[in-house]
Amino acid sequence: MSVIGRRLILIYAENPGIAFSQFQNLSGGRVVLSLVSLAALALIIGYLRKVPSSNVATITGLGLIWGGALGNVIDRVSHGSVTDFVLVNLGVWPFNPWPVFNVADAVLVAGVALMILARVKRAPESAQ
Repeated sequence: MSVIGRRLILIYAENPGIAFSQFQNLSGGRVVLSLVSLAALALIIGYLRKVPSSNVATITGLGLIWGGALGNVIDRVSHGSVTDFVLVNLGVWPFNPWPVFNVADAVLVAGVALMILARVKRAPESAQ
């Protein structure tokens, strides 16, 4: 279903792999990828405990990453694959079209971007 012309389309896609449909044919992929995701969730919780409470951007970024990963792992465990449904076509290479994704993927990427921005912003301060 087209939402904004050919630029934003809602489409149903199942992704048994990970980002950009990698490892779709991995033997035992459902179990392996679910275990890797659960381990990543545990690592994020461990890292969160070490982040100072004053570092709001990093805490928020980790929370977004954790939430996105949790959403995808719930999908993977309950359905055997992640349901993707957003297709963006910016009409420019190499983003033509972008791989189909879901809200959990977008939240996860937003968390990573927030953490990178927080790190870049903090870098000049730590150099002094």
